[in-house]
Amino acid sequence: MNPYELMSAHEAEFTKSDEIIRDAVLNNPDLIIKYNIITIAEEIDVSKSAILRFCKKLGYSGFSDFKFDMSRFIHSGAHEEKQHESTVEEVLDILEKSIHSLRLAISPQSLHDLAIDICKARTIRLFGIMSSGIAAKQLMYRLFKVGIPSQVIDDYFIINEMNSCASKDDLHIFFSASGNSFDVVNYNFEEVEAKTVLITQNNRTSFNETVDTVIVLPGFEKNILDFYLEPQYLNMAFIEILVCEVSKVLSEKR
Repeated sequence: MNPYELMSAHEAEFTKSDEIIRDAVLNNPDLIIKYNIITIAEEIDVSKSAILRFCKKLGYSGFSDFKFDMSRFIHSGAHEEKQHESTVEEVLDILEKSIHSLRLAISPQSLHDLAIDICKARTIRLFGIMSSGIAAKQLMYRLFKVGIPSQVIDDYFIINEMNSCASKDDLHIFFSASGNSFDVVNYNFEEVEAKTVLITQNNRTSFNETVDTVIVLPGFEKNILDFYLEPQYLNMAFIEILVCEVSKVLSEKR
């Protein structure tokens, strides 16, 4: 995810100070690139520690890390608006770029390994909260079509109970665009015996070291100014690719 996508992914977690910093970044990115943290804090009337907390909330190690990523993104020109003749052209251009990024992001070996884990798991549980729950349900439906049952967990109160009933032969797959949603944050990865997989659009998720497998899908390059593009589109595309691989593995077993 680029800095803009990270801010969008963590928006629900923002405090009032975070919102002030986000607005400053969006309205005047040069402020972040050209000045030090003390000058920026004085300019937008927040504390230095608030800016540091904001950067770490996005997954950066600190302000310097955030500043470097912002500079690289801005100078790449990726943030600049491209003129389109119609909404159709604008949306399809974004989707086309996202699919191309998906092709580059998916490792054939990681995909195959996950397909094998799905085929041999005793119990498969799919976790997703709010819009990510849609992806979890879609994977459940698609796996059912190839003869593999699974269970969707999309209830806040049930998540913690899964910690005590999982075994080493189980597979737990989490969908979380931010990589830091409630289900991920409140799941005790280090103590649960089940194999865990996180499918996210955040390559800076803080759970890289605790989840057995992290699959990072690309995010949308940007949201169209007048409306929101649902990032679950890429999850759906990935699910179709994954289920095709699962079908191949099942065919080889016969």
